This record gives sequence, C-alpha cells and structure tokens, in this order.
Amino acid sequence: MGAALKKPSGGSDSDAAPFLADAGRELVDAGLSTRSAELVARLYGTEYVEILLIAACLLVTALFVLAEMALVSSNRRRLAKMAESGDKGAAKALALLADPSRFLSTVQVGMTFRGIIAAIYGGPPLARKIEPLLGASRWDFLSEHSQVVSEGLVSFLIGTLTIIFAEIVPKRLALVRSEAMAAALARPMAFVAALSSPLV
Repeated sequence: MGAALKKPSGGSDSDAAPFLADAGRELVDAGLSTRSAELVARLYGTEYVEILLIAACLLVTALFVLAEMALVSSNRRRLAKMAESGDKGAAKALALLADPSRFLSTVQVGMTFRGIIAAIYGGPPLARKIEPLLGASRWDFLSEHSQVVSEGLVSFLIGTLTIIFAEIVPKRLALVRSEAMAAALARPMAFVAALSSPLV
C-alpha cells in the first residue's frame, strides 16, 4: 500500500486536511472504496482511534469476566443435561471446568494483556489531548499541573468505565444466566486457552 500512513504532528484541523486527502487517495489506490477509504483516513487522524481502542479493551475484559463468572457459578448437573441433549457449548464448558486452574490462568493472562494495551495506547494519547485544554484554564492549579490532572482524569474515567461495564454488568449477567452464558462462551474461551497455553 506504499508508505505507512503517518499523521502530521501538531497543527490545526486545516493542516490535517491534506493528510486526510492523501491518505484517502492511497487507500483507494490499494483497492478500498472511496467512502471506506475516507472513513478510515479520518479515523486514523483523530482521537477516535484511542476511544475505539479503549472500548475494545473494555469489551474484551467484559467477555473474560463474564466467561469466568458464568463457568464458576454454573451448575454442573444442568450443564451435563445440556450436553446430553446435544449442546456442544455445554460439553466444552464441562471440559473447562475439569481443569479450572488452566482456564482461570488464561483469563488472567488475557486481562493482563488488555490492561497493558489500554495503558500504553489508550490512556496517554487521550490525556495528551486534554492537557492543552487544562493548560489554557484560568485556574492556576489546572494550568500549572495540566499534565498530572489530565492523566488523572483519563485514568479515573477508564477505571470507572471498567468497574461498571467490565466488572459489575458482566458479573450480574453471568449470575442471572450462568449455564447459558457458560455454554455460549466456552468454545471461544477454549480457543483462547489453546492459544495462551505456552504462557500458562
């Protein structure tokens, strides 16, 4: 596709316009439709990349928490009956429960990698975008400590969203429909467990 897309550092939205046009033309030359190329170029050049990355990390965390809680709280007899009736997901859930240490280790590995990715590529870029706004504040404390405050705000926001949408909500769903959730997520979790087997 030619040279890798690189957004010009600094500058205003008007400065970014030539970059978006050039990036869009490059993507069209690579075979992408004009409309799709324009969308990708605009996403690449804005803060939406960081927001989407954080949202993806929250979703991955929620799935791991949901799978873990559903398997741990599910009734094995009910899962066995579901497996006998032909539910392959229930059969896989029973297989995971037969080796809980491996499954729980896989969950921890996945959540750790998610945390690393969010910490490196999600929070700091958003904090750097908030920092100039705080630096221009009329409040001396905010303007003098804009970097620390922006990092603290982003960390607090991500932490709050994680607690609500990646901890509380998935756990409540898992407790309400334990066996159904365990059967639905067992096969994807087994696949992840197989991929992470060298680490656990």
